[in-house]
Amino acid sequence: MDYTSRDFLDTEFTFYDENQDMVIVKVRDSLDSSKLGYKFTDVSKSDNMWIYYEPMPPHQSSGPSNSSDYPAAAPSGYNYIGTDPVSFRLDRRAPTSEDAGQSGVKNVDQLQENVVLEKVKIPHLEYARFDVFINYPAANRQTHLYMSEYVGTFTHLPSGMVDMSKSVSESSSNSNDEFRIVTIRYSVNAALKRLGITDYNTDIIVTIVSKGARNSGRKTGFTFSDLKQDFHLVLALYCRESMYLARTPCLVLVFFE
Repeated sequence: MDYTSRDFLDTEFTFYDENQDMVIVKVRDSLDSSKLGYKFTDVSKSDNMWIYYEPMPPHQSSGPSNSSDYPAAAPSGYNYIGTDPVSFRLDRRAPTSEDAGQSGVKNVDQLQENVVLEKVKIPHLEYARFDVFINYPAANRQTHLYMSEYVGTFTHLPSGMVDMSKSVSESSSNSNDEFRIVTIRYSVNAALKRLGITDYNTDIIVTIVSKGARNSGRKTGFTFSDLKQDFHLVLALYCRESMYLARTPCLVLVFFE
C-alpha cells in the first residue's frame, strides 16, 4: 500500500458523535495531531542541549593559577571532604608508552586523562554527592554545572546493602558493614581543552564540592586515600545531572573496592 497516495489519504470514514450528528473523517486528518486533541513539544533544538552542547566560557580565575598555593593530597593518607569545598594541587605528567600498553592501545593519543579519587569512604546510609571542578577553587554549592571548569558528578544513594568489599579486596581493618569504599575517575580531556591547558607539565587545581556531608565534623564527613592522574582508553559516554540542567559530556568511572 502506498501511504502517500491521495486515494488512501482521502479515504473517508463516517461516524456519529454523541449528539447523533454525522461526522466525516479522512485518513489524512489523523496526520495532524492538533485535530486529534494533542500537540507534541517542539524538540527541534534539543540537539543543542545534548549533542552540540557547549558550556559557558571559562572564568578569568580559571587561567594560570599558582597551584603551589594549594596542598597536594596526602598519598595513602587521610584526605577529608566536608561541607566546605576543598581544593588540592594535582601534579601532572605526559602519558607514556607504558600507559598505552596497559590500556591495550599502541598510540598515546588514544588515551584520555583522568582525575582519580582513590578509595573514597562513604557510609552506606549516607547520601553523598561530589561535584568536581578544575582550576576553579572558588567553586561552591551554588556553582552551576554548565561551566567549562566542571568535569563531573558522583552520587551515592543511601543503601542498606551489606558491603562486599571485605570479601573482595579490603581487609576488615579498612572496611566494615557501615562503609562502602569506591574509586572514582573523572575524565578531564574536554575540560582541559576548553581551558586551553595543552601542556602536561602544567599542574592543575582540583576542587571537590560535597553536597552530602551533614556537617564539617571529621567523623561525619567523607575521606579518600589519594588524588592522582591516570590514563585510560578513550570512551564516549555522556552523563547528566537532571532533565532541567544542561547536559555536559563527561565520563565518570566508579570502581568498587
